[in-house]
Amino acid sequence: MNKRTFPIDTYLSRLGLSSLPDATQAGLHDLVRAQAMAIPFENLDILAGVPICLDEAAIVDKLLRRKRGGYCYELNTLMGIALEHAGFKFDTLLSRVTYNRPQPGPLTHQILRVTCDGDPWLVDIGFGGPGLIEPMRMRTDEVTTQSGARFRLIRETNGDLHLQRQTPSDWIGLYRFAMDVTTPLDIEMANHFVSTYPRSPFRNRFMCIKPLATGMWRIDGPELIQIDDQLIARQRISMSGPEELVRAMRSIFGLELPTDIAERAWPTATRPLDETR
Repeated sequence: MNKRTFPIDTYLSRLGLSSLPDATQAGLHDLVRAQAMAIPFENLDILAGVPICLDEAAIVDKLLRRKRGGYCYELNTLMGIALEHAGFKFDTLLSRVTYNRPQPGPLTHQILRVTCDGDPWLVDIGFGGPGLIEPMRMRTDEVTTQSGARFRLIRETNGDLHLQRQTPSDWIGLYRFAMDVTTPLDIEMANHFVSTYPRSPFRNRFMCIKPLATGMWRIDGPELIQIDDQLIARQRISMSGPEELVRAMRSIFGLELPTDIAERAWPTATRPLDETR
């Protein structure tokens, strides 16, 4: 999608921005955080049996015009389109999720490496769990604080970088990655696998996350749960059916969820949430 066809004004309106920021560290921070806060993570199409299309026109239609959320391939692809239009240089990588896993998973989570002012930055606003909402410099000697949450990158013995988040008791792993640049076919294959494989968590659990100034809202089975920056549940609201799900998605997540998608996803969405991938 080129600059003549990408609806910049629609994108900016969705994010609440008046213009694309400059291609600086400050501009990168502003753009990434704005999209992270405006367009939540959700997998309802997958639960409802709707194929996930990564064509840029389809992503623009779903996330901008129809005001839906998406998962990593949709959210980070849209992020990449915006970064390119703002003048940033970036590469697409695949990572192995370690969050809530005894061993790292397959290469199925899409992330971005953005080069800005000579430094590489990790950008990822598509993690279906307690992940980043701002860029993070790719250095192993730094701890980054984002909305009260602390993150770090450690170097594994095989050379992978491992993103971790601090909890009250310890550091927990989120995902690990190498610097191998992917191809569009790699992304297409990974998207097809995680959205269609019968045992994929995306096919079996409701995964919806909306970041807050501190903490997040998420859905766990039939419950809306507000979680603080230490990953402690502070509020729980029960939902009784698809109609309440549609209302919650609109009022809390800011998403326009079609009733038929809610009705088809509800039987699976009300199972306990397992955020592994």
